[in-house]
Amino acid sequence: MFGQLGNTFGDNFYPVLHQYYRENKLAFGPDNERMQNFVLNVSRITGYNMQPYFEQWGFDISAAVKAEISQLTPLPEAIWLNDKETNKQLPMRLIDTVSLNDHGIQVNLTDYQTDVFKDEQLILKKNGQVISKLVNKEPIESMLTNNVWETIEMLKPTDVITIEQQNKNGTFKRYEHSIDSIALEEELLNYLNASEPIGTILTQAKLDALRNRIDALPSTFDYKEKLLELFTKLEDKYLATLVKDIQLDSQSALVVSFTDEKFKDYAKIKVLVDDQPVAEVKNGISSGGQLDDNVLTILNQADAHVVTVVAELPHKSYILKMISQDILLLKRQVEALFETNDQLKSEVTQDLLDQLRTQINAVKGSEKTILTQRINHAQQLFLNTLVADMSVKNNKIVVTFANELFKHYKIVVLGNNSYLAEVTNGQNYYGSLNGNVFTPSKSVVHGHPYRVEVRYASGTYKIREMIAE
Repeated sequence: MFGQLGNTFGDNFYPVLHQYYRENKLAFGPDNERMQNFVLNVSRITGYNMQPYFEQWGFDISAAVKAEISQLTPLPEAIWLNDKETNKQLPMRLIDTVSLNDHGIQVNLTDYQTDVFKDEQLILKKNGQVISKLVNKEPIESMLTNNVWETIEMLKPTDVITIEQQNKNGTFKRYEHSIDSIALEEELLNYLNASEPIGTILTQAKLDALRNRIDALPSTFDYKEKLLELFTKLEDKYLATLVKDIQLDSQSALVVSFTDEKFKDYAKIKVLVDDQPVAEVKNGISSGGQLDDNVLTILNQADAHVVTVVAELPHKSYILKMISQDILLLKRQVEALFETNDQLKSEVTQDLLDQLRTQINAVKGSEKTILTQRINHAQQLFLNTLVADMSVKNNKIVVTFANELFKHYKIVVLGNNSYLAEVTNGQNYYGSLNGNVFTPSKSVVHGHPYRVEVRYASGTYKIREMIAE
């Protein structure tokens, strides 16, 4: 299996890799730093994305390494299938980088101690026609200076430049791009890796323009598929932001909240209940439901088992959001904790919050994030009521609890971010507790910040803070 790859690196590669496998076969997971560096370095040396090769050998490659080697050339063959009857060759990388501009092509060649260019040809083509060659590292119809192979040629943005590597084992396409495709790839990656929310920097009109530019590339352009993959990731990421939430309200009406007004850019957004359409929005005009600003309400949906919101685009239908009945009911229970002004209802108990949190922890996907944020907010509001007052008296911090509920929690007082005292299950430490009034022993330092935290199973909650005057 490693034989032909060994030919690429020299005769010593196979025994080195085989020994490495024997020594590390129990630690081939993504946390093995030596193994991850090994995969990364082999990929860099060959110029190929070696992920599929090593995964065939049981390597579990980390997400970080996958991301770094994903931009390298895909393996031209399934080289792990080598056996006595099959001979697959991985050619040595001869090219580092390629630069295109309107007046020519520059190719930065690799620089090895050994002569890897012997019996190798690099063939440069423009729109399928040969314009120059590099044979045994000798330029034809081109120039070679300090390991830079250069061809003077007028280029239009749409001209496709191809570099093929040719040797006794065959012909391998090593590069294919145009000035347009390079700019497209850069733009797609900039959007995908942007730190800003994707919904604030993109519109469907911009996405359509990007798709049209990709569609305009020649059908024979192999890299077009890679660009379409990047575009699909970008479009999926953008469309996933259109719907903010789906809820079932206390009157069993289905409430679909759009993130902003971008949903009005679409000619058809459908709401399906159990695969049957119940409402539709066409460029901001609704039928089958009541649309108020960015909120679509559909009455009488108590029996809904699965709700799906779908955007129908010219090239595909896209599921913007899908939610099941059990999640809808759980969300309704969580929202029932709050008054209309987002304050917590007086009858809410810690037991109820814990029960709902247990159900939320069993949820998967994006809905878990939304539900967790809401239950955390409810927990914060509930714990805020434990302390009625926090003040400084006789040069000491004084914490007054609202009722006896504080005896069920661990409550910590901190000064200038350092621990001072606590009350845990009604037992005080490093202070005095007189009824519902707790006074840490240590005197305050004027000008320092002080705060009260509740440390509970679900997290740490800051409930009061002040500056000692």
